[in-house]
Amino acid sequence: MGVIKWGLGSQSATFKGRLGLAKSHTDGICMNPTVWADGSKVIERGEYVHPEFKDLADRLRGT
Repeated sequence: MGVIKWGLGSQSATFKGRLGLAKSHTDGICMNPTVWADGSKVIERGEYVHPEFKDLADRLRGT
């Protein structure tokens, strides 16, 4: 919790992606991100704020 992991490169067959293989693959980590999806803020500074996900995140953390 509190980070976003990005993977750039190949899409394996198990992912069922349509882009296929790439010459390389790399991962990146963003600490304390703010993430928007479909016009709604989902994560702010690494904490879930969207009501649909905040309760789930709190339960998973045991808080």
